[in-house]
Parts: sequence; structure tokens; C-alpha cells
Amino acid sequence: MTEPTAPDTLKLTVENFGPIARAEVDLRPLTVFVGPSNTGKSWLATLVYALHRYFARAHPFFPMHPVFRFPERRDNAGAAADALVSDAQPPRTVPPMLATELAGAVDAGADALVAEVKRCYGVVAAEALVGRGRAKSARIGWESTPGHARFELTLSRNGSELCTRLADDHPLSLATGDLPVPPGADPGSQRAGDAMAQVGELALPGLVGVLHRPAFHLPADRGGVMHTHVLLARAAIGRAAGGPEFNAPSISGTVADYLSELIEVDRVRRPGAIPNAAADIEHDLLAGSIRIVRSDLIGYPRFLYQPNGWRQPLPFTSVSSMVAELAPLVLFLRHVVVPGDTLIVDEPEAHLHPAMQVELTRQLAGVVNAGVRVIVTTHSEWLIEQLGNIVRRAALPESGREEAALGAGQVGAWLFVQKKRPKGSVVKEIPLDEDGQYPCGFDDVAIALHNDWAAITSRIEGSP
Repeated sequence: MTEPTAPDTLKLTVENFGPIARAEVDLRPLTVFVGPSNTGKSWLATLVYALHRYFARAHPFFPMHPVFRFPERRDNAGAAADALVSDAQPPRTVPPMLATELAGAVDAGADALVAEVKRCYGVVAAEALVGRGRAKSARIGWESTPGHARFELTLSRNGSELCTRLADDHPLSLATGDLPVPPGADPGSQRAGDAMAQVGELALPGLVGVLHRPAFHLPADRGGVMHTHVLLARAAIGRAAGGPEFNAPSISGTVADYLSELIEVDRVRRPGAIPNAAADIEHDLLAGSIRIVRSDLIGYPRFLYQPNGWRQPLPFTSVSSMVAELAPLVLFLRHVVVPGDTLIVDEPEAHLHPAMQVELTRQLAGVVNAGVRVIVTTHSEWLIEQLGNIVRRAALPESGREEAALGAGQVGAWLFVQKKRPKGSVVKEIPLDEDGQYPCGFDDVAIALHNDWAAITSRIEGSP
């Protein structure tokens, strides 16, 4: 089994952030967050999603830096950018002075980054993200491997600050490919601002690693959201048309994004999606297919499930909870997610029989082998035990493997533990034990149940 190569790992550290007192996590091709409820698993996954959302879009921070705001300005940095643009021979290494300018452009976008984080969590003020009863500020740090740069974001009631530190021993190189032309720029122009924007576009993958690729978040209760999306759409349309006021509660940006992507999912059709993975889930778990039918009038989608052998499909109001929970995964794999993207799935085991949880874990390993990075939050003992088997299977000769296998370096399991001091959760890695499993405390629950049963039985047998 081939181990992952850089920059497949993203190191994330947080302090006093929401319910998490301290965490230092290496995000690998398959990352699992496990632990008791309300300890911050989904909270940390949302942070990863917010960082992807910010850095994977049209890089709004570059125009905020003075070098990019005044493209007619020509100085040493602009001249260096011109020279780099003119050099068509890869690899292109960014001169230190120019790399410093790009880092300054990133730091200048701190307010936009914080706005995206707040949107994803559905909060108004940044101080709502700071852990209560502890420090007055939260700290978030991240870096890719190999480390071209280290980022640290500080959140407090007094404001926010982003600090980018470039690594002295890892010079920044531009991504391979043609240099892009900024929107609205003259393709034949070599103005300093245009060149800097082009360099910044291709330097971003080296600066932030995997964060420059898109991420998609399937939230908990995604099946329930599918059931209600039509009601939400009707309410929004009625309000926009001047209908009666609809006092709907606000939703987080992650759920809003999920709804938007779900409604347009079959219209995206990104090249390189992995429909085979979607078909495997339909065949091995759903015993049927997921279909989308759009209305002739407004083109709004209806989601249908057609069991194998049935002539007519079922509307989602009539399907099982398992189908409703797995259908979004099928649709996103079929139409949207491509190798290199990150897919975040909260509680993939929801409403699944233990045997189905085991099978779904195997399917997710296959998705990782197809090149998609996967992050899951879970309470499932079955998922964790199957994960150990998947890693152990990688030790077999390739000719003897009949199912998906992942190397130990491709998988990371992280336990969220509630602490009184420091107040909040502490996150620590779960190493593989000598039996090839990830011990995360589920056995303690089973032992406690058995001991309780034994005590009850002893009392019954000892009763007069």
C-alpha cells in the first residue's frame, strides 16, 4: 500500500475555540473524529470546512493588499512578479521578497476570513466562537506538509488578526500550469498588479496546501433536511414574492450551503466525479437507485428512490431513514465531488444497522482510494472496528486483498475527551493498538453494561 505524499497532511491546532480547550490534529486522507456527544467533533469539522470555503474560492484577499489595489505601481516586488510571469519554465520558485508580499496579502484578508468562519457557524460576533469561562481569545493555527507557511488566526472581542509565517527551509513554488489572467485584466498586460495577482493565484496551493481545494459538508440529519427542503423553498419564494412574513429560524452556513448544493446537484456535473462509488453504495446498501426529477415549470428538483425490481419510484416522504441519510452521499459522489476534494460527513452511521455501518465504512475507504479526502464524525463502534480492519488489511500482499485497504499513514483517528481543567474538550490521537484496532472507550461501555447485568442477576438469584 502506497503511503500518502505531501501535501496530503494538514496540521490544525486550536485553543479555547468553542467547546474545545485544546486540539492538535493531523488531517489525513481519512480522518475520524470520535468521542462523547457535545465535545466538539462537528465544531472542529465545521472549522475545516470554513477554511476550505475561504481559500478555495476566488481568493478575495489579493485585491485587499496595496500592491494589488494599485496595479500601476511598479516597485521591486512588481518587477519580481513580472520576471516570474515571463519565466515559462517550471519549476518557478517565488523570490523571498515576493513571497513576503503574498503573505501580507493573505494577512490583509483576516476580516474576510473571519466573516466566512462566522457564516459557517451561524454566529454574528467572533467572540461567540471563543470558549466560555476560559481565555478571552481563541487561537487557530494551520499548516500544510511540507510546510511552506504557518498561519495563526486570533479571535477576540477586540477584533481578529491573521499572521502568516513563511518557512525559511521550504521555498515557495508556483503550481504547474498556465498562469491565469485576473478577471477584467488585459491578457497582454504585464502591469505589476496583474503579474502579482497571477503569481498569487498559482502560489496559493503551495501556501495553504489542500485548503485550496473545495470541500463539501454533509451535516447531521441530512435526511431530515432533504425531507424539508421543499417547505423551506416555498417559504423563501413566498417571502420574496411579498407573501406573509415567515419567521424561520436562522441556519448555519454549512446547512445553507448543503441545501444550495443539493438543489443544484445534478446541474453541476463536475468532470472527474466518481459515479462508480455512488453506484456501489446504491448496489451494496440501498438496493435501489436515487433519481432526480425536475418540474417543467420552475425546474425545482424532486428526489426519488426506486427499489430494485419496482416499476415506480418512491418519493422521499415514503422512504426509510437509511435511504434519506445515504441519498445525499450518493448524489454528491455522482455529480459534485472529485479527487482532491474534501468530503465531510457528520455521523455517516445515522439510521444504519450495524452491518450497514460496517459496509459503509468499507465504501468510504474506497472513496479515499479514489483520491477524495474524507473527514467523518462518529459515535459508531462498528465504524471504528472496521476502520482498524481496513488498515490492517494493508499489510497483506496486494494480490491477497479482496477489499479496500488503507495504509496507517493515510488514516487518523482522534478522540475528543471532556476535561474540567482545562475546561472543555482535549483532542488526542488514538494510536493503533497491538491488535490493530483504535481503542476509543466503547469497550468500557460494554464492560459497564455487563457488570450491571451481573450485579442485577446476583441480586435476583440471592433474593429470598
